[in-house]
Amino acid sequence: ISSAASDVYKRQEYEDFKAISPNEWLINEVPFTEAKLTFSATTATSDIAELISCQEGASLFTTERTTWLSDVPVTYVQLYFQPGYQMTSRL
Repeated sequence: ISSAASDVYKRQEYEDFKAISPNEWLINEVPFTEAKLTFSATTATSDIAELISCQEGASLFTTERTTWLSDVPVTYVQLYFQPGYQMTSRL
């Protein structure tokens, strides 16, 4: 872990995240220069089904997001959405 990332990690230990979400805080503290979004369909495992209250084996809309500051990874997240979730994008 880089010293800059280590410093940010130490500062987050003192945040209670009641006034601002962890994501908002991170973007304010460590802006990113690049992002990759992947959209896919996956099947709910028993753990994921329990977490999002759906049937095991259900088809789920899934996204993965990675952000970087130059060539240093900042965040990585996998998001699973309940069956029937719809995303609309307008360009």
